[in-house]
Amino acid sequence: MGPDEIGNRVLCLESFHEQINSNIGELREDFERGGWEDVPRMFNDASVAAVLRSLKRGSAGGMDGVRNEELRQLPSLAVLYLARLYDLLFAAGVCVKPWRLACLFPIPKGSDVHKATDLRPIALTSVFCRVFEKVLNESLTAHVLDEGLLPSDQYGFLRGKETVGITTRIAQKLRVMRGNQVRAGLFLDVCKAYNSVWHEGLLWKLRDLSIPRHYVRWMSSWLSSRKYVTRIGQSVSSERAHRTGLPQGSVLSPLLFILFFSDVILGLGSDAFLFADDATLLSKPFPAGKRLTFRGLQRDLCDVLDWGRRWLLDFSGIKTKLVLFSRCKALCREDYKLDMNGTAVAHSDRAKCLGVVFDQQYKFHHECQRRLSIFKQRMSMVMRLGGYRFGCPSRYMIRLYNSVAVPALLYNPWSFLLGPASYLKKAKALQRQFLRRVLSLPRCSGGDVAEVYARIVPLGLRIMALVAMMGVRLNSGRDVLYQEEYRLFCAGSDIERVLNRKVATWKTPFGVILRALRAHSIPVEAKGLRSASGTSPMQRSIQLPDMKQFHKRESERNRAKASDFGHAVIASIPKRDVIMFVDGGRGDDHCRAAVHVVLPQGASQDFCWDIVGRFPSSHRAELLAISKAIDLANKVGLSTTIVGDSQAAIKAVLSPRTRCPVARQIFRKLQRSESVSGLVWVPSHVGIPGNEHVDMLVTHPGESNGVVELEPTVGDFVKAIKRGTLSAWQELWSLSDHSQEAHILFPRIPPDRRH
Repeated sequence: MGPDEIGNRVLCLESFHEQINSNIGELREDFERGGWEDVPRMFNDASVAAVLRSLKRGSAGGMDGVRNEELRQLPSLAVLYLARLYDLLFAAGVCVKPWRLACLFPIPKGSDVHKATDLRPIALTSVFCRVFEKVLNESLTAHVLDEGLLPSDQYGFLRGKETVGITTRIAQKLRVMRGNQVRAGLFLDVCKAYNSVWHEGLLWKLRDLSIPRHYVRWMSSWLSSRKYVTRIGQSVSSERAHRTGLPQGSVLSPLLFILFFSDVILGLGSDAFLFADDATLLSKPFPAGKRLTFRGLQRDLCDVLDWGRRWLLDFSGIKTKLVLFSRCKALCREDYKLDMNGTAVAHSDRAKCLGVVFDQQYKFHHECQRRLSIFKQRMSMVMRLGGYRFGCPSRYMIRLYNSVAVPALLYNPWSFLLGPASYLKKAKALQRQFLRRVLSLPRCSGGDVAEVYARIVPLGLRIMALVAMMGVRLNSGRDVLYQEEYRLFCAGSDIERVLNRKVATWKTPFGVILRALRAHSIPVEAKGLRSASGTSPMQRSIQLPDMKQFHKRESERNRAKASDFGHAVIASIPKRDVIMFVDGGRGDDHCRAAVHVVLPQGASQDFCWDIVGRFPSSHRAELLAISKAIDLANKVGLSTTIVGDSQAAIKAVLSPRTRCPVARQIFRKLQRSESVSGLVWVPSHVGIPGNEHVDMLVTHPGESNGVVELEPTVGDFVKAIKRGTLSAWQELWSLSDHSQEAHILFPRIPPDRRH
């Protein structure tokens, strides 16, 4: 590229930046003249109260001195006024000045604490602003996901997209290569990613993505005229302007950054993987000695660098790594070079991606060795707690080992099944040695006896169970690319051949997941309802009903109290309301949900549904009964009160932060319903006619209004995998050749006796 061409490109970029700054300046002036706008209400007392309850205790406050504990103690009336204030600020598109002042705490990244470049500036803002941002982030994230505004290759900070999906797909693409093929992997790193975001460019992209105007308006106020102070110990610096970048520590920053960064991979010919600011490019496979495909990776790198210059983001040439993945011994890696801003990208024999080390021969030798080393360090740390100086009891040492040391082996669990078998064998021996020492068992007792006595699942079975759980979660999440590749792998493979043959070509992550699912009798394409975290935007507020604990077995007095309480609840229901009693249960040969409808005129009608499926339960039957009652109320169109005797089901349905996917669906249905005026709880079996009648409909099956097939959830599959793991452990224990006394002492897995 000649000097004239370089100069013309610089002039084009300068004019582009000037145009963006000018357009966003006009947009901000329009926002300031806009005044109040009619925006949908997203802040109410229930959503704000749910966020307040989720605030961590002990977290530091902002410059205003308000801490999380103080906001958690706000009465309901104050929460109502706070929600109204949030609505007014959002409608006006205003972020008040104290919310835009951040206190920076430099936190070492772990390399060199004496260098300012190795410190991560965490910004502490006002707690009031954090609560506002959390509610806004939930709404904006839901809009982004519903509209499909992000590419499928972006994995960062998105619910339903596991980080292991990236590493699993990369490993799968490498393990299916032929022996003479090569794939070039380029691992890019953005310099000071969050601190370098161009504010005007971000607002331009938000508008270009058709983000609603009221979001962009408030973001514009939130980003403008930001200031910060730096605190080290008791010393506080003077205020400085924050002209670029996003505050690290804000829940909005990750989502805004991935919206700003996600189009970096559009139009690339290589396989691209994004997690926040980490970008990985993997070339198409090509024969060793051919360079045509490798030149395509150079073109993709040039496109990425051009994108960075266009949007004012720099890529670090020092941290960027190039790895040529191949098992071809005749490959000369030095012949393949990539140019990055006039400098050759350094070759490396391995690279780290999301906590997993990929070596150039993709044997995962370094990854297994690293994880085993971390496992040893943590295990020795736990052992020191049991010495003469601390004297930690053995039961607590086992808990520490299970929660501190073992997780070092369980991240990306398929790596131990694809790597050399000696590492997993060493890990099993170390676990058994540790348990024998902690429990003071003789060496001749055998490691499996120690595992049974300590109630610790053998590592081999535990890793296989985690691989199966990972497969179910990935199949049930939002990772469309993983699901498509996995489906093609299953469709184009003889599954029995994959499970039985031990050829290295078949030792792939997908093959390991297949074997793990089949070992636990789970369908190879198992997909279940997935739980979702966070608060949902609520259209109206329904409070939890009054619930009490009546220990009916203790005395008849408690039974009388429960009866009086239940009849008082029924009497408090408005006379004009339709009352629907709901119940569900599971018997030896049936599972049923029932609704008993009582009209204001006194007439009644019964509805029953038989439940079929692989994982029926009484709780799911109770939830289904509530869901059917809401549907009936919407169909009738009259004000309806639903009455149930299951506290767990009612709490799950009315909680905006429920983790149960079925209850979350009912929660959203309840928020959209205009007929359901209340959901109340009454004690069971206390003589309330409607409740006793619906209970009889469940326990004595009769005519049915239909059959409902339950869709399994991820939790159902996880429970089945755990049961399968215990069954496999029991089989291994029953076939072991230990003394008869050991089997008499511990006949079942897990043993009833606790240490």
